[in-house]
Amino acid sequence: MYNDCKYNSATNKTKAVWNIINRCSNKGEKEAVALFDGTNILEGSYDVADFLNNYFVNLPIICKEKLVRTNWIANPTIESLEKSMFIEPVTETVYNIINGMKSSNSVGMDDLSANTIKNIVDFI
Repeated sequence: MYNDCKYNSATNKTKAVWNIINRCSNKGEKEAVALFDGTNILEGSYDVADFLNNYFVNLPIICKEKLVRTNWIANPTIESLEKSMFIEPVTETVYNIINGMKSSNSVGMDDLSANTIKNIVDFI
């Protein structure tokens, strides 16, 4: 129940899960792993791992179901959001953040450099 309380009180759920996993896996003596899934108490590392794996695998499907479709047109060349990779227009705040990024040709984990993002921000 300790882990359950830690998870439920955390604002960053992903970080809380990893802290629990790391704390449990870094001990010489393994303590029993248990997780309350809302209806049942899952005991044992395999049951907990399966629950977490299923949760994170299905998370995009759950999020997709909660998205609201609109008929907003981002650009005259883009017919609709259904055919676009862009969900909504870049706000002035986001535009200012992107333009305030340090210019760099180095790519990150997304294989995009800051310069590339700055060059396409008007088309997003």
